[in-house]
Amino acid sequence: MKEKTKIFIKNSIGSSFGLGFAPILPGSFGTLPGVLLHYLFTLYTTDLIMQLIFLIVYFLIISIIHYKLTAWAVIYYNDNDPSQFVLDEIVGYLYTQIQFIILLIIFNPAFFHTANYSTNKMIIWGFILFRILDMIKVPPAWQVDKKMHNATGIILDDIISGAYASFVLYGLFYYVFI
Repeated sequence: MKEKTKIFIKNSIGSSFGLGFAPILPGSFGTLPGVLLHYLFTLYTTDLIMQLIFLIVYFLIISIIHYKLTAWAVIYYNDNDPSQFVLDEIVGYLYTQIQFIILLIIFNPAFFHTANYSTNKMIIWGFILFRILDMIKVPPAWQVDKKMHNATGIILDDIISGAYASFVLYGLFYYVFI
């Protein structure tokens, strides 16, 4: 395979099919394919455990790809955390949804009987909350972002922001704000 083709493939995957090159909010745009695939899967099953399994497998696959491509992206873009490289944003969003479902299972196992539950609302609100909290970088996400300049640091600040987003999402759901 030619070097240009390899670079094109790595750029396509790492930039979430070019969305990471958006002139504004590249992380938000780059997260959208992850959100879309999650949404499409929920069209095929309403079973919470199946959704959780899907999200965990999806999370692991994107995390592995992230780790495989990070060293290349850092060198290629000459940046410790290139804004075009958005796989970490997808991982953070997925973590938000994984932890949210786990919180539902643990603290509200009969959630599917509540009239106000909507998978679509949880996907949209999970995305919005994750992106806001990822941009704000609530500690310790901020410290991880500033001090850990490697593949783990790049992905960990997004997972921390995803954890915060899931707690906020669960609180909003539990108190029937969404």
